[in-house]
Amino acid sequence: MELARSGMHGFSGARLRRYRQALDMTMADLADAAEVSEATVSAWETGRAAPTPPLLKRVADVLRVTVPDLAPIQEGRKDYDKDRVASMAKLYGVKFSVVKAVWERDRATRQEYIRRL
Repeated sequence: MELARSGMHGFSGARLRRYRQALDMTMADLADAAEVSEATVSAWETGRAAPTPPLLKRVADVLRVTVPDLAPIQEGRKDYDKDRVASMAKLYGVKFSVVKAVWERDRATRQEYIRRL
């Protein structure tokens, strides 16, 4: 079973179910088309798991919707938190500016990855 530990933030199983049902698809139909198990689809719809970005793209294609239809993408949502960056810098013994730069680069990388889906 392909239960993702790191799924898409903002993914809604209820939204997935509505799109699936609007096409008169069963969970088994969606599972077959997306090449996952029916248990995986059930876990997504009940909120026990969320699909990874590549799986979410596959599901969106099957349902003829976009990735943001299933998991709304909020630009700039993960701005760095000064207190958290300071704590991480102290913990790892590096400068504040290093942690901040890595945080921002990671955020930009995730946003670019999502745009390409």
